[in-house]
Amino acid sequence: MTATMTMMTSSHRAATAALLLCVALAAGCVVYEPVEPGPARRGFDPCAEQLHELEGRLLRYYSARKRLPASLAEIRSAGRTGTEPLFTCPVSGKPYVYRPEGIPLPGDSQRIILYDAEPCHDGGRWAVVIGRDSPSALPKTWVIQVPESTMRALLDQARPAPAPDPTT
Repeated sequence: MTATMTMMTSSHRAATAALLLCVALAAGCVVYEPVEPGPARRGFDPCAEQLHELEGRLLRYYSARKRLPASLAEIRSAGRTGTEPLFTCPVSGKPYVYRPEGIPLPGDSQRIILYDAEPCHDGGRWAVVIGRDSPSALPKTWVIQVPESTMRALLDQARPAPAPDPTT
């Protein structure tokens, strides 16, 4: 009788496991709406994505040399193998403006070092900001969207932007 009960328990366990697997598979089989490719996706902006790629290259360059590059041309090889960085905004078609000295943000140690040449993203510009938690800390970077009124005020306070780098 014990052997019979053990067999029933084993087969009962196998049947229960199979039933649970079927329920789990059925619960996971949900039909989703198709995702629109490219920039039409909510929350996706190709300009912001490009600036994230450039931001990574700037950090890798800084990590190796302990300084920012003098021009964006210096970071061409500081990225993923086989990818060529894009130095122009995909919306405006204009080259990004790079200022290694940065445009200081008021009341903060952060500064904008790379940004859109014109406000073509919902009335604002995408920008790369660099800063440190402390003087001895490694720099951190962020990609942010800056409203044009704020960007105009920052640019008016900062010295004139350099001419676009012809090598980029």
